[in-house]
Amino acid sequence: MPSHLDPFAAALHEEERKRLGLSETEIVELATAFRRFGFWRLDLGSGLFFASREIFEIFGMPFTEGPMNLIEVTSKIHPEDLAILMETFERSSSQRLGYHNTYRVRQETGYKLVRSVAKYRDKPESDAGEIVGITYECLDSWQPVTFSDD
Repeated sequence: MPSHLDPFAAALHEEERKRLGLSETEIVELATAFRRFGFWRLDLGSGLFFASREIFEIFGMPFTEGPMNLIEVTSKIHPEDLAILMETFERSSSQRLGYHNTYRVRQETGYKLVRSVAKYRDKPESDAGEIVGITYECLDSWQPVTFSDD
């Protein structure tokens, strides 16, 4: 059965990149150019959650080199969204699925909408595997044009 993540994998396929004249770096730069966008990994064997600096920023937490404090992370997720998010992790790990979901993260003044896209992957040295993904902030308002000087 094909994964919902297959289109993303196809977009990064080497032949397609060469045909379009895009490097892997350019694809990542373009995908992350105008919104806060971070990467993460949940080790299912240890329960440790490792994240890029941007994920810490999205959750309004100070960056640390080690794993994120999941108690603090979950305290920032809207209570109505937390149960669904936990079920998503459970189903992804037990059924080895990819997923995407949108949920609210608490800020100083209300909540912001974020989206996570992730997939299960095997870990050769462990039966538990891991979930790897991206999380980004959804735009609050429609912006027809935004420019960058990069």
